[in-house]
Amino acid sequence: MESWIQESLDKDDIAFYTSICDLMNTNHYEKAYSKLNQFDFNSLNLTTRRGALFLSELAGLLIDLGAEGIIRDAVEQGLELLESNSTNLLKYTSKGSFEYNLGNAKKSLFEVIRHSNIKFNFTPESIDLLNAAKNHYWRAFKLIPEGNREIRKEIMVNLGNTLSENGRSLEAIYYLDRVLKLAPNFPRGNASRGVAL
Repeated sequence: MESWIQESLDKDDIAFYTSICDLMNTNHYEKAYSKLNQFDFNSLNLTTRRGALFLSELAGLLIDLGAEGIIRDAVEQGLELLESNSTNLLKYTSKGSFEYNLGNAKKSLFEVIRHSNIKFNFTPESIDLLNAAKNHYWRAFKLIPEGNREIRKEIMVNLGNTLSENGRSLEAIYYLDRVLKLAPNFPRGNASRGVAL
């Protein structure tokens, strides 16, 4: 659990958050989604740091459980929470971090749609979400300072994976090679580069 969560939430909120994570860690995605839907998102005061960041964390949980459990509604709900509350969220988080989260949401939504549709075909229209994710990752990459190596590694891997899925392998390999120059033993970077080849 992130330190800010422990510092700024009350016991009930921490217990709720932890219970969702526990359900996800044991692959109970439908139960986690059902429990998250019991939460009153409107009860959060988004003009405060605590409220805005907790909403962002809950949106991230929706996106992650939707992606892992192939639950389209969860990903869409998480994305909607981010987009509709962007003004308040951007008061307490960096633009680069916000762009990264939007990229993850749109990439996850694309993946859920693709895996849920047996007759899925890659067409310019069907990859709109994938292109949007790529653009969010690119903006995040440009906005996150070079000193933030860990997040930049994640952004470059996600950008590389998105480019690879778009059929842009040479560009994907460029970003994945940059990751591996920073961290030659980074497992996600090596695995993603192997797929891109």
